[in-house]
Amino acid sequence: MNRFMLPATLFALALTLATSAQAITTPVLRVDVNDITGPANTQPGFDSITLNDGGVGVASKTFAGGIAVNIDAVGFAFADHDRLRGTPVNGGALTEAAIYQDFIFAPTPNGLNATITGLKPNRVYSATVWSFDSGSGGARISDWSVDDGRVGTTLVADDYTFNGSVLPTADTDNRFTFTAISDAAGTLQIQGRSVSAAVGVFLNGVQLDEHFQDVVLSVDFNARSAAGGANTQAGFNAYVIDGAGVQTTVTRSFGNISITLNAGPGGSFDDRVRATPNNSGSFTQQELLRDFVFASNTAGDESLDVLIEGLRPSADYLLTLWSFDTSSGTARTSDWFANGVLVADNYSFDGTVLPTNNAMYSFSFLASSNALGQILLSGVAQAGTQPAVFLNALQISQFEPIPEPTTAGLAILSLAALARRRRRSAVA
Repeated sequence: MNRFMLPATLFALALTLATSAQAITTPVLRVDVNDITGPANTQPGFDSITLNDGGVGVASKTFAGGIAVNIDAVGFAFADHDRLRGTPVNGGALTEAAIYQDFIFAPTPNGLNATITGLKPNRVYSATVWSFDSGSGGARISDWSVDDGRVGTTLVADDYTFNGSVLPTADTDNRFTFTAISDAAGTLQIQGRSVSAAVGVFLNGVQLDEHFQDVVLSVDFNARSAAGGANTQAGFNAYVIDGAGVQTTVTRSFGNISITLNAGPGGSFDDRVRATPNNSGSFTQQELLRDFVFASNTAGDESLDVLIEGLRPSADYLLTLWSFDTSSGTARTSDWFANGVLVADNYSFDGTVLPTNNAMYSFSFLASSNALGQILLSGVAQAGTQPAVFLNALQISQFEPIPEPTTAGLAILSLAALARRRRRSAVA
């Protein structure tokens, strides 16, 4: 390499790092919801979806990569519930007018469900929903939720409002963005419900951007009586507690990361292995759900703490827990907390209902490590006199770090400046 080209090369690399500092997501789905009479009115870069069967059937379509979208009517049947308008038009900061011009809508007091399947399991997405109609004057109000890998539904847009007589002037108008987590089956569902007396639920388009993330640890909690590879899910590390009988604290290390189980006040924990469930159809994780650790006291308020250490300090993580036992024949209900914040409210399972897919008895949530690189999980029983806090497996995924211009980029710029000075000294 010509030594005089080195500063330019380093400078270009620094600029690349700086300009890609915000590139933490990549779009995996862009759908423009079209009127069936105008499917060609699709925003460039987006795929078209319309109502099926002449405008009376659900909107359902599979796109590149196997990702499918199914838009269902809730509380009514589709019958000419799509429209195409002539406004808005592109101009100024508005370059995506085609998205706003056509849509599917739900009459009050009903709604729409957009179910997205074929995603990667247990992944974090930024979801964007467009909702607008230039022909609907006055305030149109709706609530939007997502049913995803978390326990229950999560409200993501409360009293979302637009007035069709006020046209969008920028691509960021009349849309909202939220975080969604695909479940263990790679599915999530966006739900819109009308709030206003007039029609309130309109769906013009949906975009999903996948966050870059990396699984840093997967742990399968095994029973001491049946430890070993035969009972450990492929891709997971076995975690086996100490001694015999009930325990109150155990620590296991996996590289730089350690996991400590601690029983709640006055309590203990134990382990078990079962002969079921068996892999069948879409369910492929029998080794995860057959064995587990559980809070063994039966006072109705038993708890289990899981302290994770050795993580990156002050970093964001996606955590997925599996919780199930086929021998627990009644509903077992627990709350789960991460660093004292409720992340799973009234998680419940009934052991007599065997899983039919990998998502049934797992849930995910987001949590941040503290300055010491720790996350504390706590499961607390909510009712009854039978054990309710079960832990079969745990997976920890870290978001990819974002390069900052003040660190990587500026460091390379400094090297380029130093090389340039040395070159000038040599020329002199």
